[in-house]
Amino acid sequence: MTPNEDHHDRAAPKRRPRQARETEAAFAARVREVREERGISQTALARSLRDYGINIDGTAITRIEKAASRESGSRAIRLGEAAAISDALGSSLEDMMRPQPELTEQIKEARKHLEFISRELATLTARRADVQHHLNQLEEQAKLRTELRQLMLALEAAEMDAASARLDYEVAAHRLKEEESLADTPSEKLAALQESVAMARARAQHAAFEREATISMIASTEAKLKGYT
Repeated sequence: MTPNEDHHDRAAPKRRPRQARETEAAFAARVREVREERGISQTALARSLRDYGINIDGTAITRIEKAASRESGSRAIRLGEAAAISDALGSSLEDMMRPQPELTEQIKEARKHLEFISRELATLTARRADVQHHLNQLEEQAKLRTELRQLMLALEAAEMDAASARLDYEVAAHRLKEEESLADTPSEKLAALQESVAMARARAQHAAFEREATISMIASTEAKLKGYT
């Protein structure tokens, strides 16, 4: 027991007001609760109080905490000591001296509020996911519609190209047939015409293939769009 503590114990009255005892009990309970939450030992707390000019040891902290259950061997606490302990534990004196039932009720209310917020947050998160999914679908539909318009334009161009290539082939084939019917047509000219016909046929076939491929892509895109309806 330190000299300061011994003097304090001798000066303490034998009978003290009930409100003072209840306040000290609440404070003692908070000291133990906060100290354990912070992972601070009684000795470490006592050592930190030296910075505040409070010269007590870990045993004194034990006796202070005993006031929570009004055990024998507990000790009263000075206001300066209470303020120093509160600050050393990173709390306020007002919070440390608040009656425990009131604090417990506040904790319960805070937990209820937190649960309510958690439920609301979960609901909002689910709604956000639904909205995001809907937006993604709308974006995909817009993309498909744009693609479909481009394909329709491509089909129009492909049909024109196919018709032109087919006409070129028919003209080349007709000219070759006419030249072949003439007895005096040079063989070199016939060979050139035959090559022209072959090239025109290949171009017509390629144009027809491009047209069919475009039609197939249009059908696929339209099917995807129908999947969103």
